[in-house]
Amino acid sequence: MRRLELSTARFAGWLGRGCKGLPAVAATCAATLAGAAADRGPSGAIIVGDIEYSIVRPATGTVAKLNLKGPLRDLAPWPDRRSFVASDAQWDRAGGVFRARLVGNGLVLARLTKGEDYHPAVSWDARTLVYERGHELWVKNLSSAAPRLLAKAPIRASVVSEADLRDLSPPYDQAWSWSAWLPGDVGLVALYDQPPQGAKYELHYVPFKGKRFTGRLPRDPVAYCFNAAGTRLCWVDGRARAWVAKWSARQGVLGAKPLRLSRSQGVAWSPDGDYVAVLCASGDKRPIYLWSLATGKTRKIATIDDPYTGCDMVWLRG
Repeated sequence: MRRLELSTARFAGWLGRGCKGLPAVAATCAATLAGAAADRGPSGAIIVGDIEYSIVRPATGTVAKLNLKGPLRDLAPWPDRRSFVASDAQWDRAGGVFRARLVGNGLVLARLTKGEDYHPAVSWDARTLVYERGHELWVKNLSSAAPRLLAKAPIRASVVSEADLRDLSPPYDQAWSWSAWLPGDVGLVALYDQPPQGAKYELHYVPFKGKRFTGRLPRDPVAYCFNAAGTRLCWVDGRARAWVAKWSARQGVLGAKPLRLSRSQGVAWSPDGDYVAVLCASGDKRPIYLWSLATGKTRKIATIDDPYTGCDMVWLRG
């Protein structure tokens, strides 16, 4: 990319010297070429859906069906963005959480837990797994076999202690919806789902190993994703709007701005952190748009012809 930018700059200088009457044309050509190079889209594969999934190649815009031996859900990226974790979506099987690696149009799975475990997320140092079991949050050191209880139902506060969480038990129809580790593993945020009373969702911060975070969190997120560097995040709110913001280790969300896309469903950062993929709803179609961090522009890269496509998304390295 750097070489291409230098080449376009040299071309502009050469053209300006050789054709004195065309410096503006030379500058315009150089800017156009550099802009096209900056926004040509990265490689890799986006996996999107729920139970059944599609593979979208952002470089070509092609869409293929992901071949699965059994239904999966609750996708979350592994820190290296070369694999991801997911839960078994079939109740009458052994269940559990798996690490999945894309090979061709299929997956190679490695079991991490066994049981009715859902909504997994891996810590930034790739040492700890968090997941929901029986409406409780559990954590497991991936180098050992013994999980431990982290949290039960939260109290109504944005910041709670592990002791407070363990003292409460949720009703059967209330549960954690998803969780995500904060950069630096200073704790995690978890969405608490309370459907009987007005379909309310509450985002809570759960401390981990005595660490404490007091910064700002996103408002009303239903889908949530950090970039691989932990410096930016994107989310979809309860009104189906996609947002992008900077992330500060002390202050949290900074400079949040909405993306001009309607009926957003899910989001995923590219492994290099330069793009955000946004799944939207448009009638019976599910278009996927690419937002560029460098230019701030969006463009459609693919369309999934399935109105029942879910909003789980991960973007893997090529």
